Parts: sequence; C-alpha cells; structure tokens
Amino acid sequence: MPDLGISSKFEIICQISLILFSLRFESIELMYILAHLLKSAGMDVVVLRNGREVISTLQKNLKAQDPCTLCIMDIQMPDMSGYEVAKQIRNSETEIRRLPMIALSSLMERDATKCKEAGFDGFLSKPIRREKLFQMLERILGAKEGEKEEPDIIQPQILTQYSVREEIKHSVRVLLAEDNPVNQKLATLMLTKAGYRTEVAKNGNEAVEKYMANPSDFDLIFMDVQMPEMDGLEATRAIRDKGFDSIPIVAMTAHAMKGDREKCLEAGMDDYITKPIKREIVFDILEKWVFDRGKS
Repeated sequence: MPDLGISSKFEIICQISLILFSLRFESIELMYILAHLLKSAGMDVVVLRNGREVISTLQKNLKAQDPCTLCIMDIQMPDMSGYEVAKQIRNSETEIRRLPMIALSSLMERDATKCKEAGFDGFLSKPIRREKLFQMLERILGAKEGEKEEPDIIQPQILTQYSVREEIKHSVRVLLAEDNPVNQKLATLMLTKAGYRTEVAKNGNEAVEKYMANPSDFDLIFMDVQMPEMDGLEATRAIRDKGFDSIPIVAMTAHAMKGDREKCLEAGMDDYITKPIKREIVFDILEKWVFDRGKS
C-alpha cells in the first residue's frame, strides 16, 4: 500500500442510473469498491449518490471545519453531470474551489480533454485498478500540498493513468553493473531513452560502493555476472550480507549454461537474463520488479 502522506476525508460521487439495470449495478459495485479501498487506507469516506448534493455537502463540511480532501466523481451522472459539478466547485467563492478532483469514465481521450476544461486534476478510465488509483492520489495530493507552500504553482495538465506512469518511470533509478564499455553504452541508451535514470558501475566493487553509499537512490540493479575485481555473484552477496534484501538484483550473463540461473538465485539475485539483452525483456523485468511489486 503506498504511503499517501495525507489521509483525511474523501468525497466519492458515483453514478446511479435508473435507465439500465446493468449500468445501475456496475456503478453501485464501483462505488463500494472505491469506498472499501479508501477506507482500507485509513481514510474517512463520504458516499453521495446525487451530484446535486455535492456542493451543499462540501460547504457543510467546510463550515464544520472538517473539509473534504478530495472529490472522486463519475462524470456520467443522470441528474447533473460530473462536468457541471466540477465547474460549480471551481467557480465557488469559498475554499472548496481548491478541492482536488478526479473524474471517472468508461471513455478515454475525448473525456480527458473535457475533464481538464471542467477543472478536474485527474482522470481515470474504468475499470479502476487499485495501484493506479493510489498512484494518482499520491501525485495529486502531493501537488496540492506543494501549492500551499507555493500558491503560484499551476498543474500544467490533467493527470491520467498514463501520465502518472510516465512520471513514475522518470523517477525510477537503475544501477547498471557492467564492465564492457559497449554494453554499458547500449544498455544506458536503452534505459534512458525509455525514461529511466541510470547509474553505471564498471565492476562489482564499484557497484557495491555506489549502492551502499545511497541505497534509497536505486530501485533495481542489473548485475553482470562476470566482471573484474569482484564478479556479480560476490557483489550480490556483499549487498545481501549487509541486510539489503529488498532491492531487486537481476543477473546478466553471456552464458546460458545449465545451473547458471540456480547459482544466481543462490547468491541472492532475484532474476536472470541472458546477453545480448533485449529491449522487451529488460522492460518486462522493470515491470515485474519495480511497477508490479506494490500490487496485491
């Protein structure tokens, strides 16, 4: 579960359609799934079924000095659309106009553009995935906290699940332990071009030193098995022996010999790829060991 840093009151407004039973069932189910997810993170949740109740509820909570921290709403509500609600919130003369808002929709690009124009901070398409929801909450609530310190900061564009993912990619830092200059350049180019920050270590000793100096700076280590001074297996053992068990270490080897994978895993490595490394395999590894680790 991501640490959101802020957990207060969240407003959820979901669609109740009286036209089609299937839509009515879907929206009720979504409403309770979202409420459960947010409550499980320690948040207070207010659930409304009517868009017209939103402004009065926000104002009531504001007067009671118990303001809502976020509003998540379905944009396709039957009585009053999410666009209308968002515009009313943004045009308010009270503090609720600064309320962070996330829109939910079954559609994509067209709705994201309209949501930005209406004043939403974020946009998520259905079905809502837990990790994408919490990633967006972290970004939006963190940005709003920054605005309190620097009120002139303006969110340049609406956040979507894809823009949030790109932001995360640009914050991921990889330690590449590789002694071959050509392989260093190729791997670094591949990773940086995809948006990942990369630090190079030319042997096992340097890899251990760079990681130990700032363990929190790295999200994954690609470790060449055969390097001078200290090979990848020794370097991995040195890192694990210091108690750093959470950093994913992925072996890279030019030899796909029988038993190599087992040796790497026994040394404390988490995964294993063979050279020449392939772009899709490298990105699959990052997906598995960086992006998917927080999923439940």
